[in-house]
Amino acid sequence: MKRLMSLSQPTAPLLNLPVPPRRSSWILRLLFAFLALGILAIGSLAAVVIGRTVWALAGPGRPAAEAEPQPDRPQAPADDAPVADAPEAAVWDQHGPLDILLMGLDIDDCEQGSELATASEARRTDTMILVHIDPATDRAAMFSLPRDLYVYLDIPYGEGVIGGNKLNTAHVFGTRLDEDGKAIPHSGPNAVKRAIQQNLDLSVHRYIRVDFQGFKAVVDALGGVDIDIPPSADDPTVGLVDSGYPDGHCGTMTLRFLPGRQHLDGTQALQYARSRKSTSDFDRSRRQMDVLLALRAQAIRPGVILDLHKLIPATMDAVDTDLTTEEILALARIGRRIDPAAVTRLQLDTNAGYGDMLPIGSFEQWVLRLDSERYALLREAFLNFGPDPFATPPATATATAADPAAER
Repeated sequence: MKRLMSLSQPTAPLLNLPVPPRRSSWILRLLFAFLALGILAIGSLAAVVIGRTVWALAGPGRPAAEAEPQPDRPQAPADDAPVADAPEAAVWDQHGPLDILLMGLDIDDCEQGSELATASEARRTDTMILVHIDPATDRAAMFSLPRDLYVYLDIPYGEGVIGGNKLNTAHVFGTRLDEDGKAIPHSGPNAVKRAIQQNLDLSVHRYIRVDFQGFKAVVDALGGVDIDIPPSADDPTVGLVDSGYPDGHCGTMTLRFLPGRQHLDGTQALQYARSRKSTSDFDRSRRQMDVLLALRAQAIRPGVILDLHKLIPATMDAVDTDLTTEEILALARIGRRIDPAAVTRLQLDTNAGYGDMLPIGSFEQWVLRLDSERYALLREAFLNFGPDPFATPPATATATAADPAAER
């Protein structure tokens, strides 16, 4: 396999996706909800993303510092690789496997619950899960991408480009504003799609974007979720303790979850899925998948139809996606055929990279730098629905828990 990080090859620009018509009728939103159930059946959405998906599917800069070390400029995808903005019909009927990026937007911890928290689309992506689906074989895989992955962002800024930065900043730098100061549709998500394609050699055909507030609303509208919380490795009487969780008012609070089966409301489910100070981003990814499966169980129960009067208003306009109506219906049909137990679940962490401290902006930050050879094994497993090549993670896999400069 070609090396993914080579300065000798320029990146290839991608065409902009056409902006689909706005879907506003409640009937179409209801169709979206059932699509979400189909995706949930795949078992491949992250917990943070799920909240927004259930709804949308229920309804119709900063200059880069000169001294910053730059990651190698990646090669452009091969000429025969799927293109991120292929026509809709080709993507679903003729293009083979589909790749959908699920994004959960971060929030300013000092503004939780305020209008400012949801006023801007120019926010970091706190969660990124790439879902790979093959309609021909009814197989699916999900790939959790770390927000701290150090990548080359070929995003214009001033007279140059952003250059080396964390993957979770692509959405911020890529969001473009129109003359009225409003975000241009799809500009932020398309920047993330390009960053993934150019740095990881993975196609991204469509995206679904959500935020924390919508996630909590959906969980509450479903009546909460039941989670089997495993005991801590350090203390079997403790499930999860986080003494540095943001309280939404620029301070911190302590979270405590007991081990065993627990019923969580929307706020608690978000806390359990989002907590990372006491563990790591990689453990958090596992918890998000657990919450996802619990949401799926709630969403497909027979009595969910009685909750639609709460689900629809709770998630109205909470999800943004570039999926078209035809694609939604096709994806729903595919989702029903996929066995959740057979879905491949993979994570990109220190199994295919190594931690480093690099100057980004005005201070040093912890980043995950890609090991091309080991990543190639992980990428092959993802694209071919194979087993995790690093099933027994190295002891350093949770090293980021001690990172003092980690952004939440």
